[in-house]
Amino acid sequence: GDKERLQQVVINLLSNAVKYSPQANVVDIHMAEKNGEITVLIKDKGIGISEENIGKIFDRYYREEERVTHFQGLEIGLYISYEMVQRHNGKLWAESKPGTGSTFCFERFPKLF
Repeated sequence: GDKERLQQVVINLLSNAVKYSPQANVVDIHMAEKNGEITVLIKDKGIGISEENIGKIFDRYYREEERVTHFQGLEIGLYISYEMVQRHNGKLWAESKPGTGSTFCFERFPKLF
């Protein structure tokens, strides 16, 4: 795998966790290896994402309407991260509820290390 590209994914997910958690002072990061598969979880205590929008967040330029006035950005970071993980034969997904924060996870498989 391309170390710099995967590093960019982690930096983007961490930046988003901080950006969308203005009242929080902690972001949890977990990394685990099981059966040669690496999983990275980045969990924030931020504003969260609605269930109806969680499936759209990896689309290019997608942005929840309520974020437009409060947070600046082009909203292509998640799209780029998703594409990078996919091109490494990995998987990127998110779990979230409004007001409770979000968890972004990605997995990589051993054949690319």
